[in-house]
Amino acid sequence: MTTFWLILAVMMVIALACVIAPLWHGPDSRANPRTMAVAIYRSGMAELEQECSSGLMPAEHRARTQRELERRLVDEARDPSSPTASRWAGNVMRPVVAALLVALLPAGALVLYMRIGDPVAVAIESMDGAQNVQHMDSQGSLEYVVSRLAMRLREQPNDAAAWAMLARSYVVLERVEDAVAAYRRALALTHADPELLADYADALATLRGGDLNGEALQSIQAALALDPVNVKALALAGSAALDRRDYRQAMQYWEQLKAAGDPEIAAQAQRNIETAGALMATARDGQAR
Repeated sequence: MTTFWLILAVMMVIALACVIAPLWHGPDSRANPRTMAVAIYRSGMAELEQECSSGLMPAEHRARTQRELERRLVDEARDPSSPTASRWAGNVMRPVVAALLVALLPAGALVLYMRIGDPVAVAIESMDGAQNVQHMDSQGSLEYVVSRLAMRLREQPNDAAAWAMLARSYVVLERVEDAVAAYRRALALTHADPELLADYADALATLRGGDLNGEALQSIQAALALDPVNVKALALAGSAALDRRDYRQAMQYWEQLKAAGDPEIAAQAQRNIETAGALMATARDGQAR
């Protein structure tokens, strides 16, 4: 979540810089109307001198034309709408407008985001594992985030990703029955998601006292059909086989898990394999007797 707000702050600074820089420095003096009027006067005088020197304009017309050019220049200087009158006001107002933008633009953007954006999704997506979620819960904020997400789903009930987030949040809050219901809503909208199927099986087994058979097993098998090396589905499948005392099947699942997982998962899978092997040997001894 910190990364999100940092990116947002950088984007806001860039946007403010693009808006404020022109206001602060003002318009380019080359485009100033007063400067242009002086340039036109000088150009007119140069043309007048050239025409008089070449004999194209009678001497009596020179003074009249010069007075006309001077009158136009004076009119520009006296015109209240000319840059002479407005430049001082512009120089004063530009910093004021820039300061107002610095004060109001970030606040306005934040209010707009809170109204039409999705801060709930940002908050939940930023949770890095159950430990961070539990930390949020200890601060009393996870309940608020979850309630906001549940309210949003009343208005947008076809958002599968949001239902999945809600279900996983309910698991952290130990609201397992609500989690199962939310997983079912997510799966109704997204069938081909092995991770979601495995999570649903886990929550369903928790609700039913650890029983991984029946609907939970069907969900596990569906997850493995989509992703044969899904770590969670393999672990659950091995546990389900162990519950059925199908030790050989359990060991096969854990062998796959051992090959697919990281070193820590592989070590746990090896311990499970050894346990299943010991149980299978004990069962054989019992049958032999």
